[in-house]
Amino acid sequence: MKHTKKLLAIILAGLMVFSIFTVSASAKEMTKDEVIVFYHTLLKKTAEKHKVVKLEEDYTFSAYADVSELPLSEKLAVLAENGFSDKFEESDSCTYYIEGMNGYFETPEETDIYSWFETDSYIEYRYKTVSATYEGDKISIRMERDDGESESMQFEIYLTKNKGIKKIVEEWHCETMNSIDDEGTPFFATLTETKAYTFTYDKTPATSLTVSESSVKLGYKDVVKLDYEIGPDNVTFKEADVNYLNELEEFDSSVIYAYESDGKIVIEANGEGTGFVEVFTHTGDCREMIEVTVEYDFFDRIHIMFDEMIENIKVMFGVYDYGCC
Repeated sequence: MKHTKKLLAIILAGLMVFSIFTVSASAKEMTKDEVIVFYHTLLKKTAEKHKVVKLEEDYTFSAYADVSELPLSEKLAVLAENGFSDKFEESDSCTYYIEGMNGYFETPEETDIYSWFETDSYIEYRYKTVSATYEGDKISIRMERDDGESESMQFEIYLTKNKGIKKIVEEWHCETMNSIDDEGTPFFATLTETKAYTFTYDKTPATSLTVSESSVKLGYKDVVKLDYEIGPDNVTFKEADVNYLNELEEFDSSVIYAYESDGKIVIEANGEGTGFVEVFTHTGDCREMIEVTVEYDFFDRIHIMFDEMIENIKVMFGVYDYGCC
């Protein structure tokens, strides 16, 4: 019995020492350099473990000019330049598919994920890291210009439970001193740009890709829509992507133009010749090639002559539509 109690005491003491060590280790604060290294480690793991990440970007830009101290004439001039307002804001949203280790990269540092979000790239713009902290599921990094300019970058990185990157918020902030002219009263303008990226991971990778046609023939201005399927049924990313290439497998739109739209591969004829459409899953694991031949027959050439004549008439009478710049 005594031996049993002694053994339990030893085990209990060991557990207490272990728990104290664990608590003290977890409570240890990282230096800002260690936080940066930890963040880059997470980027590498993201690139290695997940072959593609869907990024949904919410973008906002705002500008505010403090013209309260300006004479009335200068104030009106400033407001006129800003559309009769001392505040300006715009917003947008986009979706990107960022490739990771899909066979085309030798190291994680070469991947799109790493190159998009690694903080070292800001050193080129003479930024310095002012602070970096890691607490719970959030990494905060603040960088400022090292050349006296009133400009800063703030990064907020939100993590998943298994230490993956869930969201990255980048905020650029700048204050500039301006005036209407060299003799005008100075005023300050504050500019803020925010980009919030939300990550979607490739939990169920694609294992198969089939396209309804492996070769097509088109005439002048012809358009064809091909069906495709990606398996398995529960695949994370159901949409395919495309490249349009020439016979040397280089990106080329002189013969064809191609894109994915509503579950179809759309191919448009741009000029005579042979081109190729490479259809691939966003992971890059599954790929199919479509050979596209564009040939003009007699009626196509009559059509071309007619179109050229119409274009010449538009130019002659000044009604030619040059498109939007």
